[in-house]
Amino acid sequence: MKRDEFAQSVSAYLARFPDEQAALSDLSRQLREDETDMLSRANMRGHLTASAFVLNAERNAVLFIHHKAHNMWLQPGGHYEAPGDLWDTARREVAEETGIQDIALHEWHHQHAIPFDIDTHHVPARPAKNEGDHVHHDVMYIAVAGSNAAGELQASEITGLRWVPLAELATMPGLRLARFLPKLKREGIL
Repeated sequence: MKRDEFAQSVSAYLARFPDEQAALSDLSRQLREDETDMLSRANMRGHLTASAFVLNAERNAVLFIHHKAHNMWLQPGGHYEAPGDLWDTARREVAEETGIQDIALHEWHHQHAIPFDIDTHHVPARPAKNEGDHVHHDVMYIAVAGSNAAGELQASEITGLRWVPLAELATMPGLRLARFLPKLKREGIL
């Protein structure tokens, strides 16, 4: 994946979701002003991560992992790693973190060749990883699991996994999810 490809994807995303221009102003500014590699996790101004909002096979629950470092329930995801694109990264992270190998892009992505959500957020310093304060630009895809059976969890980063029924999503904490749920409904996914 190249920087220009990502910039085009962000432009297409903002054309579909123009109400998110302000929320993604730091990302847009970084794309305009900063020629350094956003794919490299060494870029502390901001670098790319990818995640997946995974629906179960019956499409009545969503996969969450309990992230050890952040001590919170999140969708599976992680840092971009070459080769491949951001969807490849999201799929790989789901497999690594949960052992679930069989996921596919939701049909929404076949109509709209863009990520379903982009979120820019601050990440506090992690001295154990030699990382100072930095920014993640997380690109999220909607996926559907072929099976609900998890494999071995990535014990170094994940302390738990659960399928949250759709009816309970509104009770999950987190600003991204609160913003994200109405979008899922508007786009006809939930």
